[in-house]
Amino acid sequence: ASSADTPFAVKIARKALTMLEVVPGVTVREVFSMGWEEGVENMQIGRTPPLSSNKAETHFPILREQTGVEYNQMIFFDE
Repeated sequence: ASSADTPFAVKIARKALTMLEVVPGVTVREVFSMGWEEGVENMQIGRTPPLSSNKAETHFPILREQTGVEYNQMIFFDE
């Protein structure tokens, strides 16, 4: 999803996460949202501002700030 370089591509990626099921009736988005308060964004998708292709400068610091989770406690998935 980090290759989503337009707002429309980001929208498609986010929509896909609400449609793809890990097991019947449970979406990828639901799995990634488990245990988080409503409104906490624990996924960074795309390269449109404030994000960029340099994840070390944008994605990761934003995730740490928004979630309060330190880097050594995170799991990152990338293509």
